[in-house]
Amino acid sequence: MARQKPAQQDKIAARRRQVAELRLQHMTLDEIATKLGISKSTASVDLKHVRDEWAERRSATYEEWVGEELAKLDRLERTLLPAAIAGDYPAVDRIMNLMDRRARMLGLDKPQLHEHTVITMDAVEAEIARLETELADSDGDRTTA
Repeated sequence: MARQKPAQQDKIAARRRQVAELRLQHMTLDEIATKLGISKSTASVDLKHVRDEWAERRSATYEEWVGEELAKLDRLERTLLPAAIAGDYPAVDRIMNLMDRRARMLGLDKPQLHEHTVITMDAVEAEIARLETELADSDGDRTTA
């Protein structure tokens, strides 16, 4: 794809800001295209770029928040750790609560999926019968050879 000139990039950025403002006013894609004098497909592409940018900002904001919260937990843990190590049971409980909170924030406490295979006696007997038939067939092949 050809690189756009800065003036054209500025024009597209300004149009996308308009598309975003109109969408926030609950205008439909057709209404936005008509109001700005652009095609519906251009309005759709612009709206996709706007939504992608919004999602990126939300993600960055969330990651910053998680980082700040984890830093707070770390400071609290460092403050309580000497007392917990010295045997202060309430401090130990608080440390454990902080560790649980950190695990939840990082998704470390998600349930693990375990797959189990159940083999019934019917299945075992069917497999034995199949193997016996296979052995009988192979013995028959050897005697005819």
